[in-house]
Order: sequence, then structure tokens, then C-alpha cells
Amino acid sequence: MIRSFFFGYDRPTPGRELAGMETIANVTTFLEKQKAAGNINSFDLVSLTPHGGDLNGFILVRGEQSKLDALRSSDEFVDLLYHAHLHLQKFGVADGLTGERVKRQMGRAANLFVRNNGMDVIK
Repeated sequence: MIRSFFFGYDRPTPGRELAGMETIANVTTFLEKQKAAGNINSFDLVSLTPHGGDLNGFILVRGEQSKLDALRSSDEFVDLLYHAHLHLQKFGVADGLTGERVKRQMGRAANLFVRNNGMDVIK
């Protein structure tokens, strides 16, 4: 089953702009190596246009759950996370849902909102 995770950030920390940009480049290089090795299926680096929000860029990584789990617990990835934490504002990594899992998750959320009425909205 294909899963994903999201590596999001606002902007480089003031005074650490070059280190912040270098961190994103290092994460991208790491993911390119992981893709070549077959450890991930794909990734997309996205830079958002100015919009007034605090999410200005992200990387969406896709792959098999067991391989993503191994990648996220690797020393190299954890080191990249520490660098990102130091050099990027509002940095975070979160699991992502795709395909059928989105529908199931939305159904679970909807059912929580109406369960008090004894109804199930989405199966």
C-alpha cells in the first residue's frame, strides 16, 4: 500500500537563510538517493507563491509504509530533521493519507461529528 509523508516549512530562520536553503537542498539530495535505491516511490518539492500564510514550501514523499518507516527512523533522516529544526521556521513532518485512505479518514471524522445523534454518515 502506498503511503506518504509531508515535510513542510515556512521560511528560513532569520540570519540562517543560506543554511535553511542548504537544508532543503540536502533533504532533496537525500530523497533523490532514496528514490534511486528504491526506498521511496517518488517525491515532489513544492514552493508556494506568496499568499499570506505560514506554509511556504513542502516536500511530499510517497512510498510503501514499511520503507517510509525505515527511512524516517534512519540516522541520516533524523540528522536532516535536526538541521531543518535549526534552520527553518515552522518546520514539521506529518504522515499523509492518499487514495482510499482519505475517504475512510473523512468518513471516520464525519461519523465522530454525528455519532451523538446515533447516525453514521460514511461507511
